[in-house]
Amino acid sequence: RDMRVAVKTVADGMLALATDGGASFLGEDLDKEITMLQTVRHANIVLFFGAGTTPHGLPFLVTELVDNGCLTRYLADHPGLAWPQKIAFALDTARGMAHVH
Repeated sequence: RDMRVAVKTVADGMLALATDGGASFLGEDLDKEITMLQTVRHANIVLFFGAGTTPHGLPFLVTELVDNGCLTRYLADHPGLAWPQKIAFALDTARGMAHVH
């Protein structure tokens, strides 16, 4: 079936870490995230569909696509966002993090 998903790649800063001898740390960290995402189900955590690497070796995760996209970008694009909405985003994030930890 047709489905829109989010494909998340490792940030440039993390790739720089990996090329400076931190590749094993990057791999372990990514493996932990993948293991956690495979098992967790919570309203405030995106659904995980899979992971892989590009032909150039760049790791990526495939998750559900959230309606408003990336929260960081959404906040940057809406600088006048009302405080009640900002607080709601913070609470949703905290609820998801609390479930994982």
